[in-house]
Amino acid sequence: MTRPRGLKRPAWGMAMLGLLGLLACLGPAAFVIASDWLETRQMAQRGGDSLAASVATQLSRTLEQGRSVLPQLMHLLAKGNISSTALANVLPDGSAWVAVYGASGKPVLVSAVAGQGRPPTLPLSFVRQADGEVMALLSEPSADRSQLMVVALPVPVLRTTSASTLTIETTAGDILFSDGARQSTVSTPQTDVLSSLQPVPGQPLRVFVGTETHQLMEPWRQRALRAGGAALVATLLVGPVLLILARRLARDTRDSAALQAANRELSRSNADLEQFAYVASHDLKEPLRNIASYVQLLQRRYQGKLDEDADAFIGYTVDGVRRLQMIINELLAYSRIGTGPLQQSPVQTGAVLSSVLGSLKAAIAEAGAVVDVRGPLPVVMGDAGQLTSVFQNLLANALKYRRDDVRAEVKVSVAEMGGSWCFSVADNGIGIDPLYQTQIFELFKRLHARDRYGGSGIGLAVCQRVVERHGGSIWVDSIPGQGACFHFTLPKMG
Repeated sequence: MTRPRGLKRPAWGMAMLGLLGLLACLGPAAFVIASDWLETRQMAQRGGDSLAASVATQLSRTLEQGRSVLPQLMHLLAKGNISSTALANVLPDGSAWVAVYGASGKPVLVSAVAGQGRPPTLPLSFVRQADGEVMALLSEPSADRSQLMVVALPVPVLRTTSASTLTIETTAGDILFSDGARQSTVSTPQTDVLSSLQPVPGQPLRVFVGTETHQLMEPWRQRALRAGGAALVATLLVGPVLLILARRLARDTRDSAALQAANRELSRSNADLEQFAYVASHDLKEPLRNIASYVQLLQRRYQGKLDEDADAFIGYTVDGVRRLQMIINELLAYSRIGTGPLQQSPVQTGAVLSSVLGSLKAAIAEAGAVVDVRGPLPVVMGDAGQLTSVFQNLLANALKYRRDDVRAEVKVSVAEMGGSWCFSVADNGIGIDPLYQTQIFELFKRLHARDRYGGSGIGLAVCQRVVERHGGSIWVDSIPGQGACFHFTLPKMG
């Protein structure tokens, strides 16, 4: 009788040990798998949101570009200058086209075969071409409403975006574009799709992106299978394998922590891009200098010895190289502003302004301008070189964007604003439309054609970066046709 009872005790102990091993192995494994699933899912959602934001941003830029073409087209029609050369000058992209339709709906003028169809019925619509390219059609009637002007711009992001579904709709819910080609890739109704909705900046539109999670979750499935298999083996081997499994779980935890750290790195992508821009621009200077030297040598040696087209082509090349050198130099200056600690010392802004006026002496004389500095300027804590670039850019812009019908006048003044000094640079130039008074501080943002006003579109971005790095802010007040006044603040000393 005692022997059978003795045999039951090891069996019971083994059962308890197996149950404890099962709980010890499968419990943490299940927790890690669930946590890993949640983290992977959240990362996929953030990726979808980032994709939707990218589509919305690029779509906003395309529509802004198209809406800037319509007034130019109206101007050409008013002047009667509707030659192919004139049309080519207003088109921002080689694959874009414009068209003008009469009251009957028949085309009066088209710049491409694609524009010979019926006029669009909406101010904004999207059309997919045979090659898969998506064109954004923007239309606007003429002043007397006898004609309808249409500009069509390619929207590459709608062709290349890797999403299961992509829809563009108005804020009222009217669908303007739905990518059926991507919708067809969703194989079954049970396919899991992450949805992201983003507004289009500056437009009464929003973008809906649905991303299929099958591929996004594949790494998690592989990790889950490995962890689950290891847990099952551990229930059989218990002892040593439990230790192995614990190490495996710890490694999975470290992997999850690494994923979280990588996600945090995304928030610092702007700094990385700035460093990349600096390195890339710096490395481009030497080969560009060689190109410039050889092209200028061609110009000096063969000017007038070839036909007129060759002289013109060489001239275009020289001009393009010079413009690229200017952009690279300004981009390098922009990148340097944000790198390294800010070297601050007492700066006499009056001396800085005097130095800037001396460097702009030729430009002031050429413009016949009057520069009026009102009152003594204060001493502030900052980087003298960077603050010089602020005054340099603001004064240069005031001289550049002057009106032809009045004498250019620039006024520099300063006033107290709480714990800061508020500097103002006012002119009586062409002014800035209120719609663009915040956008002008964006990098490479230009409001005028390059042949009318030169520049790279970096100057005001540099001003904003310097001022904000010094703890201040910058803004503009302007009435189109009456001038502009740029204000920026710098903290008082102490």
